[in-house]
Amino acid sequence: MIPEFKQFILPVLRFLGDGKSHTIKECTNNIQQIFSLSDEEMEQLLPSGSEGVVKNRTNWALTYLKKSGLAYSEKRGIFQITRTGEDLLKNPPNPITPKYLAEHYPSFKNFAAPNTTSASQPTTPMDLTPIDEMDNAYKKVNSQLADDLLNQILLMSPKAFEILVVKLLEAMGYGDGTITPYTNDEGIDGVINEDKLGLDKIFLQAKKWKSDETVGAPEVQKFIGAILSHGGTKGVFVTTSKFSKKAYDLSAASIKFILIDGQRMANLMIQYNLGVSTTQVYAIKKVDTDFFTDGFSE
Repeated sequence: MIPEFKQFILPVLRFLGDGKSHTIKECTNNIQQIFSLSDEEMEQLLPSGSEGVVKNRTNWALTYLKKSGLAYSEKRGIFQITRTGEDLLKNPPNPITPKYLAEHYPSFKNFAAPNTTSASQPTTPMDLTPIDEMDNAYKKVNSQLADDLLNQILLMSPKAFEILVVKLLEAMGYGDGTITPYTNDEGIDGVINEDKLGLDKIFLQAKKWKSDETVGAPEVQKFIGAILSHGGTKGVFVTTSKFSKKAYDLSAASIKFILIDGQRMANLMIQYNLGVSTTQVYAIKKVDTDFFTDGFSE
């Protein structure tokens, strides 16, 4: 019998405890050995038929460990334990439950219940309606998807990233875009023409930096200067990393510009279906009262 999801978290953390990098497949194979699961159980699929139950639960265990700061992933699908994870393994609860993670690791609490305040207790399933539970689950799935998207984007070349930024603005309906020559872009990586004649332009800057780096005010100030030198009035600066507070505090009276960090970019790609595909759809239905009042008149 396949164990409940909460039974997966501690064995997965222990497997990562050797300090080496491990793939999801390696973690899943270890789960099979730990719980003596048969090949038939390993092949059992979710009700949607989209993925195996064991692989899905192992993957979510890794996600929960990552969101708690107990594990990290430098590349998509490859995980290692953190110092915090090593500390927990010295005296772990058995099992490690989502409730335990929410109570001890603020980063996981924000992931599991993003709408609660820091002073409130983690929301439990009994506190939620079924629709609320589905809404929270949807947010968790999208949060993990955003992480996966950023990992994939970081594998792109700087030039490919510039093309992606143009495609994102096009998908959002701002107009047709082009990228500028790579060797002489003068601080502008792309241009969106908001009208067919190109009278209204949005100038783009795209910085593919590591997720732990920060784009500061000087970089943004250079971008503002580049927009002004081209006679522009609008700009969008997109990065895979994040912006400093001073960068957000910058303002320019004669132009409008927007800063989009890596997390927001990933969320926008999800919202506008760029680089993602739908795996399954749940239709929420209700009684059609009009059917019964109008459809059976005597």
